[in-house]
Amino acid sequence: MYPVLLLIILLAVSGPGYGQSAEPVAGAAGLDADIASLEAEVAQLGQSVFSLEEELLHPADTRVEIFVSLPGRSALAPDSLVLHIDGQPVSSHLYSLRERTALQEGGVQRIYIGNLALGSHQLQASLTAQAANDRFVRHDTTFTFRKRRGETRLKLLLDAPAPAHEPVITLREWK
Repeated sequence: MYPVLLLIILLAVSGPGYGQSAEPVAGAAGLDADIASLEAEVAQLGQSVFSLEEELLHPADTRVEIFVSLPGRSALAPDSLVLHIDGQPVSSHLYSLRERTALQEGGVQRIYIGNLALGSHQLQASLTAQAANDRFVRHDTTFTFRKRRGETRLKLLLDAPAPAHEPVITLREWK
């Protein structure tokens, strides 16, 4: 009984799968190349799906984008910004220290992207910020803008000019 069992173990150990030659190693390298190729293909397909999704969800003819920036060397540090279009809330953002710093260094933030019908619309902006005199202030303002054919880009400029350091929000069409 033991010699038969020993023979079976020796055959199992010496058969394929144990101590294989270099052929499967080359097969593994080919498999790695196939996996890398598939990963690249999936990434490319993901980008295509994203661009198609953007076109379907936000067609260029009805698209509205709203950006936020601070003028150069503004002493205003935004804390939060809430936007309403035609009375409906569309965006609410709390700023982190990193985002505040980026805006103060000239960065531009896209705070809203959506679709609107052609015609006149109202944009309400509520800003809470820390002014240069270390006071926290809140400023609410309403703008009227016209959505025309094609993509519309609006830019909100946030500032608190000296000496009063009261927040001022300006709306510009950005091309």
